[in-house]
Amino acid sequence: RARASSRGAVRVSASASASAPAAGAPGDSPDSESADSGDPYLTSPRLYPHLELDFKPRLSIPALVSAVTCSWAAVIAYAVFFSKFHLRHYTLSLKALYLEIFSFAIVGAGAFWVVKTLIAEAQEQARLVPASAAADPDSKFARVDGLDVHYKLSVPDSDSDVSTRIVVSCVHGFGANTYSWERATLQPLAEKLNATAVAHDAPGFGLTERVGDLKRYTPRTNAAIARAMLDLAEGVNEEDGSKKEKTWNDVVGEMSSEANDATKTKKKLRARRVVVGHSMGGVAAAIAA
Repeated sequence: RARASSRGAVRVSASASASAPAAGAPGDSPDSESADSGDPYLTSPRLYPHLELDFKPRLSIPALVSAVTCSWAAVIAYAVFFSKFHLRHYTLSLKALYLEIFSFAIVGAGAFWVVKTLIAEAQEQARLVPASAAADPDSKFARVDGLDVHYKLSVPDSDSDVSTRIVVSCVHGFGANTYSWERATLQPLAEKLNATAVAHDAPGFGLTERVGDLKRYTPRTNAAIARAMLDLAEGVNEEDGSKKEKTWNDVVGEMSSEANDATKTKKKLRARRVVVGHSMGGVAAAIAA
């Protein structure tokens, strides 16, 4: 666990929840043992019932014909353009003839596999939905320097003084997403600490936007987002109270420049800030702090 200093606060612009219905599929009901366990994973309805997560691409008859045609075309092209020497001399040796037939088979099978893979990929791409359509009812999105970050936020159920709250930013590990914290940690953190707890999907995971800039997929970038989540959870904005989005250079500059301490106006924050990281997220949490 690492406590984040308040000097590197990051402003973000947050949007309202964007979600799709997540009601359980008909007939899906947890058994009595699961219901008594209290585990949200066991008692929750089927995740994303509106999405066919078990989809497997299949070749239709027209697609199969196209794949076979392309494989034969590749074999003919290989025979015409790349096998002139072998076609001239294969009669000299039975072994050379076998090698030629084997090479034709390899080319044909390779072409068939490539076409089949491309067709399957096209079917997968056609099924893609926007992040808002795959989101949960309590999903939220914040825009950090043009990057749509998916996050979830929990607050104590009981009424309490907002000025005394702690804000906690939770960073998940490799191959995970906000569900790592949502399952059994986010709400208990909020309740036990009287805190506002927030967990986000790191770039490249979950429903956070994928972009072409590879620099956005580093622990340093994830740390900047974690700090942005602290500001979002606390509701810290500009002096006039407006929500203003900072640029990515501002975010990185606040994290790396120690000269800002002498020139930046000290601002009393209303909450204690904590960053928690699990596994790979621990690296980002340490950087953020």
